[in-house]
Amino acid sequence: MIEIRAKIHLGFKNDPNLRDPNNFTQHNDNFKYRADKLNIHPDDRLALGARLSGFGLAFEGVPQMEGHFFRPTRRGLYLLSLLEAAETPKQQQD
Repeated sequence: MIEIRAKIHLGFKNDPNLRDPNNFTQHNDNFKYRADKLNIHPDDRLALGARLSGFGLAFEGVPQMEGHFFRPTRRGLYLLSLLEAAETPKQQQD
């Protein structure tokens, strides 16, 4: 879930403005589309977001017209960067 959000908002790595909820609501349709392609039910999206929130990796944003949503925290983005680095072939890490 957090990976889908991060892929939609590629600018987070360079300039994470996590205080502006509009960054997330503007792309919520794209997020829903990608989650639907992965067969993630809307109820499961909320449950997964709440679980990530429990670990400090996501934060529940202010409910908008589209409903509830979760956004990644800095800790969540840091974890994603570590996971991406672990998947990068050794030649590219040097």
